[in-house]
Amino acid sequence: MDLLRPLSPGGLKYSQAWRSVGAPPWRAWLDTDFRELAPSFIAIWCLIAAVAMGTYGTALALAGTQINILPLLIYLKISDGSGDFPTAAALSLLLLGLCVLVLAAGELAARGRDRTLVTH
Repeated sequence: MDLLRPLSPGGLKYSQAWRSVGAPPWRAWLDTDFRELAPSFIAIWCLIAAVAMGTYGTALALAGTQINILPLLIYLKISDGSGDFPTAAALSLLLLGLCVLVLAAGELAARGRDRTLVTH
């Protein structure tokens, strides 16, 4: 998740080189800067999405139980009088699977970022 190098003035040398050989600015940006920044942005988005999936305290404090989000549904299944633990366990496994998928996508994006750094 390194954004400092591509966004620094020295990190623009590849797009400047593309422009010096006659590439249009949009093509130089797409082939150089975008390819360096995209994996980092994808990895950052995946990390934020994984954190957001597990936060139910803010939704519970602001809207009460009126919003149907997965962590809040799990909380409600356990906290109500019936204690529907099998359903809560199934929802917890679903939430775990979603988080694993999102974090795996972020890890793959970070690996793609490392590969692009080696090839340049």
